[in-house]
Amino acid sequence: MSRLCSSRFERAARKLGWMRIAGIDEAGRGALFGPVVAAAVILNPKRRIVGLDDSKKLASERREELAPRIREHALAWAVAEVDAQRIDAWNIYQASRQAMTAALQQLTIPPDYLLIDAMQLDVLIEQKSLIKGDARSISIAAAWLPRKRPTPHAVNSAASSKPKNSIVISAACPFWRRSSRTCATPCACCARILASQRWRW
Repeated sequence: MSRLCSSRFERAARKLGWMRIAGIDEAGRGALFGPVVAAAVILNPKRRIVGLDDSKKLASERREELAPRIREHALAWAVAEVDAQRIDAWNIYQASRQAMTAALQQLTIPPDYLLIDAMQLDVLIEQKSLIKGDARSISIAAAWLPRKRPTPHAVNSAASSKPKNSIVISAACPFWRRSSRTCATPCACCARILASQRWRW
């Protein structure tokens, strides 16, 4: 069986005349705290990068190998983020769209076609939204790799410096999304997520 993640959507777009194809994806949409981060990548069709796939399927060592290759060989890439305060002000869906649009606008080469992971953007560029796009399109799969990982070290450090059962005052946590009401003790919860490596990136 062939690998699901491939360049078939890129090839189909090129047959229709689109040449500068950007893949766009985000991370952090389902997290309890921290920013939502998006990246846009225009891959070079003449420089194949072997092994691109949904990040959740790749070992961390493999991700670390692929990230510099993408940054080196992509025609253009950009990263943008929306912080927790703006997520609370808008909502996570709109914040994700804003982060994606900001990453798109920062590309040094303007794309003429977009492949987006399960999202539509209000831009005047031809685009295709793909459900589970990071597992289907190499351009979308590549879009998570150049992102910086803004793990909230301040929260982790503050929580780890407290006694085991103490709670950091929530008002002092700039990363906590107050629109997420699933936890009454955010900083303690954040620390547990980090400790168990369930922080979603």
